[in-house]
Amino acid sequence: MSQAVIAALAPGRLIFGAGIGGEDRHEVAICGVDPATRGKRMDECLAIVRQLLSGKPVTCHGTFVDLDEAVIAPTPPRAAQNSTSSLSHPTTIRPSPTRLR
Repeated sequence: MSQAVIAALAPGRLIFGAGIGGEDRHEVAICGVDPATRGKRMDECLAIVRQLLSGKPVTCHGTFVDLDEAVIAPTPPRAAQNSTSSLSHPTTIRPSPTRLR
């Protein structure tokens, strides 16, 4: 089930969480990704997610991501309401102040 579907079924109750991955850097390395780039990759991807939540096509040719006219479908309901939605503000997507070990 997609995040957008869950957001539609339970309006205002979904909290999106994402992380850079586990402690085993080898898991990332065997996928051909330099483990040292995990944080920078996450930053770039979260910036793109913010743009995608606007409902408008996104083109990005970044360091790690290459997109042409990408969209999220269906657009999450709160993101589709208007450009002043709380989902469009960077404070809604932020790193966790703590980390579980």
